[in-house]
Amino acid sequence: GLTMRLHSGDLFWDETRKEADYQELAGHTDTGVLVVGGGMSGAMIANELVHAGHQVTVVDANVPGLASSDGNTRIVQYCSDMSLHKMIGKWGERHAVDFYRFSLDVTVTHRWQSVFGESNDGLPFIGQDKDDPDLYFAFGFGGNGTCYCAMASVMMRDFLKGTPHPLSYTTAYPRAKKAKR
Repeated sequence: GLTMRLHSGDLFWDETRKEADYQELAGHTDTGVLVVGGGMSGAMIANELVHAGHQVTVVDANVPGLASSDGNTRIVQYCSDMSLHKMIGKWGERHAVDFYRFSLDVTVTHRWQSVFGESNDGLPFIGQDKDDPDLYFAFGFGGNGTCYCAMASVMMRDFLKGTPHPLSYTTAYPRAKKAKR
């Protein structure tokens, strides 16, 4: 079978980090919004808030995009959710069959692991801290950051506008207890 080395190759994050010049936070900084964490979620939230007119500062304990976002977003098989029939129609039988054959005949020789939080109901926690109205949070994506960080960025924008998103009750912390039947 084929061997796929998941830790090597010309990957997006490695190329973009080479020329990056990250400023070190030294002392007090005035900002409208402080985003803690420079991975995919923090970057998407910061981007949404900047476009909404907020002054945003992003801080990260390490190199932005290096932790979970590096492993989650560096290798994506964007075609594997497409049926073989649709793929044949789009790229031809040879390419479609090769893609599926390669996907089935892979030996994973290296794996990565990341620690992430997950709620009991599988939904993230996105909202405003009840004890500190200037503190907002987005965590517990349970490995689904690609989907949930887009939702979190829009919800954060709405919270800061003073108009909580209509679905914000689904991501509140703590969750409202389910009614007994």
